[in-house]
Parts: sequence; structure tokens; C-alpha cells
Amino acid sequence: MKFTLIFLILFSSCEEILDTKKDMDIDYCEKARVYIGKCINSTLPKLESCDEDFAKSGLNQDCVNVIDYIFNK
Repeated sequence: MKFTLIFLILFSSCEEILDTKKDMDIDYCEKARVYIGKCINSTLPKLESCDEDFAKSGLNQDCVNVIDYIFNK
């Protein structure tokens, strides 16, 4: 539960609503969601919105850095 909450805080934005121009964002966000889930050995919920740049930066990190970020933030 703690991991899900952290993930939602990090990647979601209540003010941003996905539109058809953001189809590419969904791909990066989905990849980041799956990758982070594998790093923390958990399944994370799908999100309605996400920061593409933050998702891309998460994909560029190894699992050690992702876990360190989650636990030490």
C-alpha cells in the first residue's frame, strides 16, 4: 500500500487530463509503471495521468536507484 501511494504521488497529476495528443505519454507511463512494479516486486495500478518526463527519467534508472528514491524521499 505504501508503494502504491508513493507511486501515485510521484507520477499522477490531478489537474492534468489525458487527451488524444498524449497517446505517447501513455506508453512511457505504462512502461514506467511496469518497470517500477518489477523493481519493488509489486503490481501498481494504472493511472489516468502522468508526467512523461518523470516517467522517462524513471525508465533511465536502474532498480537500485528507483528503490533508493522511493524509500529515501
